[in-house]
Amino acid sequence: MENRFVKKAAWIVRKLQRNGFEAVFAGGAVRDRLLGIVPVDIDVATSASAEEVCNIFPGSGKVGKAFGVVLVKGDDPPIEVASFRVDGPYKDGRRPEWVKPASAREDAERRDFTINGMFYDPVLDKFVDFVGGGKDLENGIIRAIGEPDTRFDEDYLRLYRAVRFASRLGFRIEEQTLSSMKKQSHKAKFIAAERVRDELSKIFSSANADYGLQIMADCGLLKFWLPEIDKMQGVPQPKLYHPEGDVFEHTRKALTNLTKPSSTLAWGTLLHDVGKPEVTEISGDSITSPLHARVGAEMVETIAERLKFSNKDTAQIKALVDNHMRFVDYPRMKESTRKRFLAMDRFAEHLALHRADSLASNGNTKTYEEIAAELKKKPQPKLPSPLISGDDLITLDFQPGPLFKRILFDVREKQLNGEIIDRIEALDHVMAVWKQGADNPATADQLRKVPKAPQPLKEEDR
Repeated sequence: MENRFVKKAAWIVRKLQRNGFEAVFAGGAVRDRLLGIVPVDIDVATSASAEEVCNIFPGSGKVGKAFGVVLVKGDDPPIEVASFRVDGPYKDGRRPEWVKPASAREDAERRDFTINGMFYDPVLDKFVDFVGGGKDLENGIIRAIGEPDTRFDEDYLRLYRAVRFASRLGFRIEEQTLSSMKKQSHKAKFIAAERVRDELSKIFSSANADYGLQIMADCGLLKFWLPEIDKMQGVPQPKLYHPEGDVFEHTRKALTNLTKPSSTLAWGTLLHDVGKPEVTEISGDSITSPLHARVGAEMVETIAERLKFSNKDTAQIKALVDNHMRFVDYPRMKESTRKRFLAMDRFAEHLALHRADSLASNGNTKTYEEIAAELKKKPQPKLPSPLISGDDLITLDFQPGPLFKRILFDVREKQLNGEIIDRIEALDHVMAVWKQGADNPATADQLRKVPKAPQPLKEEDR
């Protein structure tokens, strides 16, 4: 369980103790140690002041002067060393008005949840638990330290942090803590978008993302930042394709079928059917959701802007939503269309979403298995560069306009289908078919059949 990072933190604790100060590991590292998880982020708490820590470790810098936090640097990643403290009143739902030095017990009692309020002395190999975190860890319980209303009022983000820990660990939230979350859920709207986004990303990427999603729905935490997901509840689906239930239930099940997903894959899975509540039509026993992928992709832009996603992540999440129904048509795709489809950026995420989507509905994974087997035989195809460009058409005396797209698309299709293999053949084809073909009865029919632009694949309602 020891690594260089843990050894460095233990060295810091030992040096502080040798200088006459209390010093321990604090927070999540202690929790993870008890769970048998190697800590990747260790905080040290001490009775030393920030100035005293800097004197003991020359070259260190204060990163939270008001809170007595020092960053001890070195060859390994720096480690935060914070002074034991108690906090003054919180007026903005995030930061205390003041802090002052305190004992280890007082420091533990101002933290968020019992499982995060324990200390560990690596020198004595001893756990120090003033808040009952060890017992709650054994029993699988997320419990606020002290009065839940006070803990959530201090930092509104703790509403989502409680869900994250429950989701990550598969723990239940203690009744009074859960009741307080429901009562204070409206305060979620006052949290900075970036902080909410980061917590949600961790929740939806966790092993129990479906559990976390359900907790947020039950507590009312979806309404303020993800009302589109909240609206999925009760939206019916055709039983032939979706015996599992409504759109919300389907989405929950889809999340369970992901394995250590990236943030974009987790969000793409969460939002893949976000358009259904907007377009679902019910007529007798018939339930359809026409163009829900396209509508959902447009909604992704609104959601991503609200949560301040990067342009790169927004583009990928939108692509996942926009393309998730194309797998339905894979067996009927032309070779050129298949090549384009399989060459999509980060196609592995598209395929993982399709698998999760299929397993969460009627369980038909035939297309997934076919594509996975194909990619196992040969790597994801890389599309060759186009053989000709618009400049070539201008050189051949074509006038720029709508015809350009039709010609370039026609040549590209034939290139990907293996009908045209080099630039010379491409130019010959343009001259023979497009330059002279319009007046040639033998090729006129062929020209009329060339689509004006790539046609969208048929979206079957499921």
